[in-house]
Formats: sequence, C-alpha cells, structure tokens
Amino acid sequence: MLRNRGARAASGGVAGGAGAGRGGAGQREDPRPEQARTALAEAMVALVKSREGEEISVSELCKAAGVSRPTFYRHFRTADEVLARAVRQRLEAIDSAMGEKPAEGEPIPAEITDFLEDLWSERQLYRAALRVESPYHHTQRVTSDWLEETLRRHAACDGVDLTNQDTLVAFTAGGVLAVIAMLVEREDLSRDGIQRIGQELWDYAGRVVGPLVGE
Repeated sequence: MLRNRGARAASGGVAGGAGAGRGGAGQREDPRPEQARTALAEAMVALVKSREGEEISVSELCKAAGVSRPTFYRHFRTADEVLARAVRQRLEAIDSAMGEKPAEGEPIPAEITDFLEDLWSERQLYRAALRVESPYHHTQRVTSDWLEETLRRHAACDGVDLTNQDTLVAFTAGGVLAVIAMLVEREDLSRDGIQRIGQELWDYAGRVVGPLVGE
C-alpha cells in the first residue's frame, strides 16, 4: 500500500519548482527556497481539505504557511500554482505503483487499485481541485497534462508509440480524469469497489488505445 506517499517531495513541481538555491560547484545549496515551497504546498493542501469548495487567497495561504508575501511571489504567482505543484507531486509519488502490464485475461495488478485508493484517501483534495466549478483551473490543466504524459510513457513501455496520436491521448486522458473525478465524489467505497472501478477503467482504456494504434 502507498498510504501517505503523496506527502513525499517529488520532482517536477510547477511554478518555482526549479532553480532553487543555485550555487557554484562544491557549494551547498540554500535549503530555504525549497523549505518555503514545501511549507506553502503543505499549507495549501490543508486549507483546501478543510475549506472544500472555497478559494484560498494568497494572504490566507502565507499566514498558514508562515511565509511572507514577498517570499511567496518569488516562487509562485497564484495560490492555484501552489496547489498544482502539490497535486502533481502526489501524482508523481504514486506513479511508480502502476507496475507491469498484466497478461491478457488477467485482472489488473494490485498496484492499480493502490493508486486509485491513494487518490480516494485524499478525496477532499482532489474533489476540490477537479470539480467543474472549482476555481483551480491551472491545477486541472496540470493534472490533465500529467495524465497525458503518463499515458504516453506507459504506452511506450508496452511498445506503443503515441507520438502522433494527440487526439487519442487527449481523449483517453480526459476519460481517466473524469473517472478520477467520479471516484473522489464517492464516500462509500470499499477496496473491492475501487478495484472494480480500476478494472473497468483498465479495460475501457485498452479498448480505446489498442485498436486505434493498430495493435
């Protein structure tokens, strides 16, 4: 199980994720920029979970994180960018759980269920970020982009080249995102229920991707 893996720092942050503490060869990087970004991301997640459906202001976020506004604007432009960074970090941290593709006719690997169960365990966060009426449009775009990148990467591992299949990738990623949005709206799911959703998602995605790329 991957419980609480989303809290672990991962690469690929959104705004302000790179270039922290640059120093010359042999010089120790200043840890304060990354500490500030981490504090802001953790505070943003906590605020979003506790005030689901409400837009969080930069002032509120800075107060909760113990970070000054000038420091905030050195790394991010909006609170939405902070949430996007936090969400992408969580997705990247659990991506490695996807595992190998099972043989035809076999059920999905347990890691897929773990992946969806991790999303569901933080459903307040993903619900607030992914609902149609959510104010966090940048986070939605970053999540969609991550799904497309991940689909291409996993397809390539299976020998499927999706380089020139932009419509197919966008269509499939959009479907996966819609299923995740549906998943996190549920409050009564068991692991068996999550596994069933994962199996259906796996089957449907295979039906779409396989024939259209000539498999």
